Amino acid sequence: MQADKAFNYLVRIPSWVSEATVSVNGGNPTEVKAENDSGLAGIALPAGKSTFTLYLPAPITIGTCRTLWHQDSPVL
Repeated sequence: MQADKAFNYLVRIPSWVSEATVSVNGGNPTEVKAENDSGLAGIALPAGKSTFTLYLPAPITIGTCRTLWHQDSPVL
């Protein structure tokens, strides 16, 4: 993206994510957390052209599957 001035880009951090990181313009990754219950986090981007990499690790869990659809369910 390219901007005339520096700004905060908001991204959603899902509640199930822990240890999310962001790297701006190829820099070192830094931890990013949601600022409040909205789940949004601000990423400070400088003026000009920027790229960022957002890493959202997903835990692998083993448990009981829950059926979300059944053949007798009405079609919505």
